[in-house]
Amino acid sequence: MTKYFSYKMGNCSNCQPPAIITTQVGTYEYKSTQLIGSGTYGTVHKGQEMGKRKKNLAIKCLHRTFTLQEYQNIQRYLKKLQSVYGENILTIIDHYYDENTSKLYLISDYYTYGNLNDLIIDTLKAD
Repeated sequence: MTKYFSYKMGNCSNCQPPAIITTQVGTYEYKSTQLIGSGTYGTVHKGQEMGKRKKNLAIKCLHRTFTLQEYQNIQRYLKKLQSVYGENILTIIDHYYDENTSKLYLISDYYTYGNLNDLIIDTLKAD
């Protein structure tokens, strides 16, 4: 099933949002207020699901732009990623393609312990 989304993203040409981004997609609304990481493939912003649950989320904006055809070709792969669950696996909750900016966004769970590198270093220091 192809999804089309209505965004209130502001200018995201380099995935550098204004102080607050509100994204509304169907029953979801994400409000990103904090950059929590950046790397080779994109930037990650802390977000929150609006509504009853108000679940914290991580929103990854990929640096690379995708044509609509490229996005349609990788949708099957992204749907498979969404179905993978495990204790040590980062779960991708959803993905979004913004046709206006050709950016792809991955929505995943937010972990309060930071990134994997920080967790490893903290664990080694504790030992």
